[in-house]
Amino acid sequence: MRVQYFKLGLILAVTVLLSACHSMPDGGNQIDEILMLNSDKNTELARIRTALAAQHITDGRLDEAKRQLDKAFLADTLYAPAYDMMGVLLQTESSAINLQKADGYFRKAIDLDGKFMQAFNNYGVYLARMGREHEAVHYFGVAAASLGYVGRIQSLENLGFTLQKLGDQSGAKQAFTKAIQAGSTNPQVREQLTHLMSHDPD
Repeated sequence: MRVQYFKLGLILAVTVLLSACHSMPDGGNQIDEILMLNSDKNTELARIRTALAAQHITDGRLDEAKRQLDKAFLADTLYAPAYDMMGVLLQTESSAINLQKADGYFRKAIDLDGKFMQAFNNYGVYLARMGREHEAVHYFGVAAASLGYVGRIQSLENLGFTLQKLGDQSGAKQAFTKAIQAGSTNPQVREQLTHLMSHDPD
């Protein structure tokens, strides 16, 4: 069985406002009018643009995702999730020049918001896929230890697969065990944990 080692986290929650935006023929260009009475309009606009970009990435519409993220940055230059999503976008496109650029966007997201665990997980995915597994362990570990983070299970799984690839079987077993305890239903996690336990010298 081919193991799916890493999972990116995307902002996929759809609010009533975002649902309304999807119904607009221009892809959400009237969002500004909807938010005119919002006291934190710019941040809210950046949030919606970033969520739209996530959906476009999921649908494979990378150019439209880029346009939405550019508008998110115009709305709020300090909105960490937009930088994280740009990193995801550039990594998804995967050309050499964009893979190089993605690193800076992930780091910027973390610098702006050190409690935004999705960026830690996504940067870990990026580092692992770039062959920088030793660095990825740190970022997966931070997200995996963040109780309450909705993507914690994914980070525990990613941590386990990365440690396993690095030859740290004990660490991988611990991460997989925690992932299952947290509610993981990934059959590959259970398969790898069973394999590790069957080869445990103890």
